[in-house]
Amino acid sequence: NETNTVGTNVKAVLEKLSAFLTENNLEKQITDERKNILKKVEGKNEEISQKKETHRHKLYEIHEAYKLEIQKENERHVDDLKVTETAIGDLKIQLEELQQLNYTVSCKIPGNELNSTNRPDRTGRVRELLECPVCLEEMKPPKKIFQCSNGHVICELCKNNPEVRSCPTCRVKFRGHNVV
Repeated sequence: NETNTVGTNVKAVLEKLSAFLTENNLEKQITDERKNILKKVEGKNEEISQKKETHRHKLYEIHEAYKLEIQKENERHVDDLKVTETAIGDLKIQLEELQQLNYTVSCKIPGNELNSTNRPDRTGRVRELLECPVCLEEMKPPKKIFQCSNGHVICELCKNNPEVRSCPTCRVKFRGHNVV
């Protein structure tokens, strides 16, 4: 009997609630408010889309401006390189002219014949080039000659000396093999 009474009470409460909602038109108000909120959400979504489009457009404009600036900088760089390369070319021409002048002047100096077979200064220069900078001895067979990566030479005895770890001229490590 109690279950019947509770069921009747629930039914009565629901009927009263339905009557109350109908009287105060709450269902329509809730539906209208729901539509209102959905319209606002749709408006905000549209606002987000517009903001994204504006942002994308601004980024595109910035990107294009940077591309133009990079292109201008590359053109300035290329122009600067051309000027430098032209200057190098001019300097090479000057060097060639200077070497030609030196050759011409050397030919006119008495006793300084370029075709001369008796050249004591040349022999001295060769001896100087083949002199070990450590022991100052002439490097000639059977001595082996070692060379650093910058082209400086040293004799085998001095290279094998534990105190000589690198080139005495430029301090670069020696290559692992002899050159002569």
